[in-house]
Amino acid sequence: MGLHQRPPAHAVSGPMSEIVSLHLGMPPSTFPWPLEGSNATMINEDSLRAFAAARGRDDRVHPRRTPYNFAGIPSLVGASLGLELELAPTLPEAALGPLPRRYDRVITLLVDGLGWTSFEAAGAALPFFRRFVERGVCSQLSAQFPSTTAAHVTTLHTGEPVERSGVFEWVYYEPQLERLFLPLVYASVEGSETAPLAAAPEPNPLFPARTFYTLLAEHGRSSACLQRDRYVDSPFSRSVCRGARRVGYADVPEVARRLAEATRSSKDPSPDYACLYLDDLDGAGHRHGPGSPEHTEVLGHIASALESELLPALARSKARTLVLVTADHGQLRVDPERTIYLDQLLPQCREWMRRDGRGRPLRPGGSPRDLFLYVEEHRVDEALGALQAALDGRAEVLRTSELVARGVFGPRPSPRLLERLGEIAVLPAHRGDAGEMIGWWGEGEGQQHKRGHHGGLASAEMAIPLLAMAFGRD
Repeated sequence: MGLHQRPPAHAVSGPMSEIVSLHLGMPPSTFPWPLEGSNATMINEDSLRAFAAARGRDDRVHPRRTPYNFAGIPSLVGASLGLELELAPTLPEAALGPLPRRYDRVITLLVDGLGWTSFEAAGAALPFFRRFVERGVCSQLSAQFPSTTAAHVTTLHTGEPVERSGVFEWVYYEPQLERLFLPLVYASVEGSETAPLAAAPEPNPLFPARTFYTLLAEHGRSSACLQRDRYVDSPFSRSVCRGARRVGYADVPEVARRLAEATRSSKDPSPDYACLYLDDLDGAGHRHGPGSPEHTEVLGHIASALESELLPALARSKARTLVLVTADHGQLRVDPERTIYLDQLLPQCREWMRRDGRGRPLRPGGSPRDLFLYVEEHRVDEALGALQAALDGRAEVLRTSELVARGVFGPRPSPRLLERLGEIAVLPAHRGDAGEMIGWWGEGEGQQHKRGHHGGLASAEMAIPLLAMAFGRD
């Protein structure tokens, strides 16, 4: 079927040191690892130090104060395929440590919601992740801000960081439509309902004109993008995955088998680059909370399918292959019963809002962990003062221009991003791995039920892994 329809371990502090210690006490692995020089046990200490330096006393992370940022992954993929793509930002050389720098093919596995905390726990318990600790390089990255799926899948598929892509959240005001827009489901907000939009011709003006896959194709490299059947052919996927073969799948065991078969097939060889998006873990975290038994069980199922199907095929392949495992964000535990709804707390806030193209007040964009308010310019000072007083101790309320000035979106935010951000940002507080949620009730459509969430700057939301491992025979 294919895709057509050991240097010594470094001492580190914290829970990850327990993984290294556990490894050092393990019996030798019996798994076949044919690539000479790839048997390095390495936790990238430089990445840990860089992330710690980007983390403030309030446990919020400035994503661009560490060179280890998710936005550098496309550049790493291109360089690993031997291409000079001039993408920015880039990742430090230490992200691959002692592993080779050039490969015949690269596979990126994006596990939605796999924060660094989940990796720490899984690394000691699940063989799939333990392989990367034993035989690869494990780096700690910062997610982009906002720590959302929309921002990160757009970056991975287009090569554009959030500051340039402008796709930053689940929902935001789109000036071209004059209404709130949900990019991933390609729909607009119509009152308390969402309405699908007719797909635009490609390239779609609502998304970046260039994709990472068209860039690879210009350099003679083939690509495949593997996603769930239910959205592999969505307008968003068609737009941001242009240039790649789009492959749908029903579940993780199936897609792991298909990738494995492609590595063995001479008639249907695997592409030079394959990007697999896995959404199960994030859903379990939202429903049950990160670290819950249900969340842990789903991670185990994902790891088991990849361990049993994909890794053995790669280990027997002659093609030199780099496998990268990463995530778009982590999650915080949240209590939906504690949610603060702004339009109930301050009913007058509806009067502050800008209007959409039909004259209706705009509800906020973003999520309950990073809310963006579209406020009439002459009401901003009034709104800012009232919100700061009402949310004292529960959230930071500031002008979005201040967030931009801090550089959390990146050094040079594009006009496309700036016009979508709104005037006021609300960043709910957190303590440890638990966070506040602040939402918008509306007519009840905004009621919160989730037990895990993300979007803000808390370290549990922002800390993500980048795991690298090399396969193949010379």
